[in-house]
Amino acid sequence: MINFVKNHLQGSFIGVEIGVQEGKNAKSILDTLNIKRLYLVDPYIEFYQPQTGTGATKEVQEIHKRNAKKRLEKYKDKIEFVEKLSSEAAGLFGDNSLDFVYIDGNHDYDFVIQDITLWYPKVRSGGVIGGHDFGINWVGVVEAVLEYRDKHNLKLYGDKYDWWFIKK
Repeated sequence: MINFVKNHLQGSFIGVEIGVQEGKNAKSILDTLNIKRLYLVDPYIEFYQPQTGTGATKEVQEIHKRNAKKRLEKYKDKIEFVEKLSSEAAGLFGDNSLDFVYIDGNHDYDFVIQDITLWYPKVRSGGVIGGHDFGINWVGVVEAVLEYRDKHNLKLYGDKYDWWFIKK
C-alpha cells in the first residue's frame, strides 16, 4: 500500500499507522514516503486476539514501545506517538485531514471493521486507507475489508498481504 501511495499521490504526506508494535513498518513508511507528519497509534496495553490466538503482556508491550522509540529516534521531528486505542485516537483527527491511514492493529473482525469505519472519513478524497494481513490466516481482516467494500461499493486493491481503498 505504501508503494502505491508513493507512486500515485503527490507531495508530502500526513498519515496514521494503527498498530505500531516495534516500529518496523513505521520506519519503512518513513524511509519510503515524503512524510510531513506520521501519527503512530498504539495503546501499548496487554491484549489477546482470540481469532488469531496472538497477544502480548504489559511487559512485552513496554519492550515493544521502547524498541519503537529507539528505532524511530532519527525521525522524531516527523512522528508523534499516540498512546490510545484506535477508537479513541480517531476523535483527534478531523474529517478529510489525512492523506493515508495504514491499519495493522487488532486483527479480530470487530476491531478491523471499527477501524475502517472510524478512519475512512479522516482520509481526504483521493487519499488511501488500507492495511496489512489480508489473507487466510487473518479471517477477521478479510471479512471486515470485504464487508466494508461491498457495503460502500469501493474498489479493493491489494499486493501480497496489503489491502487498500482509494477514498471517493
